[in-house]
Amino acid sequence: MVSKDLNSLWRDAAINDAAPREKLNSDIETDVAIIGAGFSGLWTAYYLKRLMPNSQIVIIDANEVGFGASGRNGGWCSGFMPNSIDELAELHGREAAIEMYRQSFATLDEIESVLVNENIDCDFHRGGTICGAT
Repeated sequence: MVSKDLNSLWRDAAINDAAPREKLNSDIETDVAIIGAGFSGLWTAYYLKRLMPNSQIVIIDANEVGFGASGRNGGWCSGFMPNSIDELAELHGREAAIEMYRQSFATLDEIESVLVNENIDCDFHRGGTICGAT
């Protein structure tokens, strides 16, 4: 767990206009409870709500939204995976490895699409990639 005393450049520089959320002090009933308000939890809630618009979805986190690793990364998105396509092909076959890379890069398109459709101004831009070889 990340200490509340540990500052984050990204969080400190962001405009924090989010309304404070009440602590969960009692039992609640909900259709879906998501534990964690980082990228995975928030994206899960977003797509569940789109698939099930009449459902009640609650996100529970020990801290505020994006407090942990999701709010402390370098602020960039990449379609590259930690393994080369050849390494993935050895493990899963060539077609599966190619599809993994395709889906990984398609994620960037999806992120951009959601930002545009939801009018989220977060300074998103496609910068490019540099791959060094030694």
